[in-house]
Amino acid sequence: MKILHVTPYTEACYGGPPVAISQMVRAADALGFRCDLATTITHKTTQSLAVESAIKDNAGQIRSFEVRHFRSWFYAPSLGSWLRDHVKEYDLIHLHVPFTYPFLSAARNASAGGRRFVVMPHGLLDPWSLSQKYLKKLVYYRFIEQYNLRQCAGINVTSALEEDGVSKLGYGNKTTLIRLCVEMQDISNRAYMSNGSLRLLFLSRLHPVKDLPTILAALQVLVREGCNVVLSVVGDGDPHYVRYILRRIDQLNLRRYVTLHGFLEGENKAQAYNDADLFILPSFHENFGLAVLEAMAASLPVIISDQVGISEEVKKAGAGLVVPIQRPDILANAIKKFYDDSIFWKRSVVNAYSLVKQVYSREHLVESVESFYSKAMNFKGD
Repeated sequence: MKILHVTPYTEACYGGPPVAISQMVRAADALGFRCDLATTITHKTTQSLAVESAIKDNAGQIRSFEVRHFRSWFYAPSLGSWLRDHVKEYDLIHLHVPFTYPFLSAARNASAGGRRFVVMPHGLLDPWSLSQKYLKKLVYYRFIEQYNLRQCAGINVTSALEEDGVSKLGYGNKTTLIRLCVEMQDISNRAYMSNGSLRLLFLSRLHPVKDLPTILAALQVLVREGCNVVLSVVGDGDPHYVRYILRRIDQLNLRRYVTLHGFLEGENKAQAYNDADLFILPSFHENFGLAVLEAMAASLPVIISDQVGISEEVKKAGAGLVVPIQRPDILANAIKKFYDDSIFWKRSVVNAYSLVKQVYSREHLVESVESFYSKAMNFKGD
């Protein structure tokens, strides 16, 4: 089978979607399927190495098209022209990131060319995401995206939370839960507070949805209580928001307790996980939470909000603690639990690693992708 992935972006700075796409390509490769990818050029940064490597190893091709206008919509008319001329060369079209021109163009050209297409929404169909810029999305959804979703042959989601959101829109019969995977790291060197302080790690895009300010407020509470706690912030974002975070750090007198490392990849990113004792992500919304998975694979216990897609799995496995959003007092207490109780920390380390190994394996991913594509190719329509 020959599959075409269509996405508005592949740059690593966009977080989870490029990683998810690379994993879908590698799963398809394991099944003997060939994948190409069509995307746009946004000039923000270089293409994700994960995506580039996955397509190359699959002997596929990446075709990039320049964004001309409406940059937030990723409008690239040359992409639309290419899709019109080449969509029939593929057995299945896999669309990523709704509410963008590449998604719309690929859906319409696939339908016109008599080709089935499937959708990976990357959380954009979740209630929280739809509530952002609500009126604009409501109009777009009712007049454009709703039709595309009715025509698609399947929707792959990455968590039960995301599956519930898509089902509430009326597409529960089309969803397939495909849990992403992650490479396991050696846990033999993981030691509790090895430098005398509890080292917290926030690794994500610097964006309001991630709610880094709540971590800073919780850190201030802990510092005032005399806890020896430090925070590493790994990630980058809009310069205006980064400046806001820096001001907030100064306002809370936390400069000596917080280090901003910027965006890290590869070995530097892995080292950030290795140098931490506890991972924190109190996001307002995460359809999955890939960084949480990476942290647990590195034997890090986690504290996440109840709006992170895999929060229920974390809670049931005892891999960390789940807290409500925007409650720095509760977050501070959760951190202090790990600070005060080394046995609890060690037990959470083991549970976190076990959860990833048992549930989020590459073998499970490949099986799920095979089932998803098989269902799509046999889809008879609504």
